[in-house]
Amino acid sequence: MRSAVPVAEGPRITGPWGEERIEDHLRSTVIPLRLATSGQTGPMVQSLWFTWDGGRLWCATQDDALGVLR
Repeated sequence: MRSAVPVAEGPRITGPWGEERIEDHLRSTVIPLRLATSGQTGPMVQSLWFTWDGGRLWCATQDDALGVLR
């Protein structure tokens, strides 16, 4: 199992939602996130289930998944 990497330390919020609304959304959403990575043949977008722990997004995938290896 890989360890979690914080999304950002003290992120700067520039959109219309404040921190509380963002956290409420992350806690309550029931759809997977879309993660894009780039590679030799172009971008790859995959859906990942996640949970928000108040400071980090935890995503579920296999250790050998292409998105992890990129």
